Amino acid sequence: MRNNQVKRISVSERIFLNYMAFFAIISLVTVPINLLYQLPFHLNYKWIAIALLCAIAGSLAYRGVHTKRVHLVTVTAMTFVVIPGAWFSSAGLQSPSVIYSVAVMLLINFTLTGWLRWFFNGALTVVTALLIAATFIIPNSFTRLSVEQQFFDWVTHVSIMLTFMALQLITFAKAYEKAQHRNQQQTEKLAQLAHTDPLTGVNNRLNLMSDIMQAKNSGEAFALIIMDVDHFKAFNDSYGHLEGDQCLKTVASILMSAVKRSGDRVYRFGGEEFIALLTRTQSTDAEEFAEHVRLQIEQAAIPHSKSSVADVVTASFGVASCTPASKHSPEALIELADKALYAAKAKGRNRIHRAG
Repeated sequence: MRNNQVKRISVSERIFLNYMAFFAIISLVTVPINLLYQLPFHLNYKWIAIALLCAIAGSLAYRGVHTKRVHLVTVTAMTFVVIPGAWFSSAGLQSPSVIYSVAVMLLINFTLTGWLRWFFNGALTVVTALLIAATFIIPNSFTRLSVEQQFFDWVTHVSIMLTFMALQLITFAKAYEKAQHRNQQQTEKLAQLAHTDPLTGVNNRLNLMSDIMQAKNSGEAFALIIMDVDHFKAFNDSYGHLEGDQCLKTVASILMSAVKRSGDRVYRFGGEEFIALLTRTQSTDAEEFAEHVRLQIEQAAIPHSKSSVADVVTASFGVASCTPASKHSPEALIELADKALYAAKAKGRNRIHRAG
């Protein structure tokens, strides 16, 4: 159950929890270190307060109790209480207090949205600017540290904070990259669906014209084959649309299995008509391809008692070839193949006719 709960935590919420856990732990660890180095005890007040605030906020956020309010209250406390308190109790610019302003600004942008994000970014900037000004205007209001104390304070806290912020940014960057990858996969899938016939899984006619033009521009011979399932309306009327859909799926599968080269394409042209675009193909090879598909469809032995051609499903084919010297447009080639298909039907169906 706990694993499922963790999976539902958003990236921004995960980062907020990391912040709370880190600040709570680092605050509690800092207190004994300060005592060890015999720093004034009042310097620990801010760390104790930060640890309590982060522990309470982290616990509420983890349990999902008023999450947005917890974010808002925590950021408000950090901006208007913790940051000023840290400056005045840690010697101002003598200590690395400014890096905590940077850390809180990251927290603001990770957890808040809309106008609240803009407001607190501006508020934190103003608060930090005023605190910097205060170190020059009223320097006696800040604790003074020795050079040794300053060195220890800067080295430890800056190193720790930079490491933590880097880890948070890495977490966010990985989540962003993962989201980008997921979006790219979805975009590619949608693009594929837009160009695919949902019933048969072959290409729809969306890119047919451009693909024909690309084959023509290659400077090599290619062929266009239009195939029509014989008496398909009678098949649908007799066996029902579900069986009709299954018949078309079977025919499309046979066509796709016959296509061997990456440049060749199969399209559902409409209803029971399919088109095969065969690149780098002479007319005789195209006829052989069509004959192979015709036999495969016949041998699939899909019953068709209402056909005047055979007692199984058959198909007729029209073949049109295009040589490098041909001036035919894509539309003209389709018309040639369509006329050849009409001729095949006129001659009795279940046969191939090549455009002259």
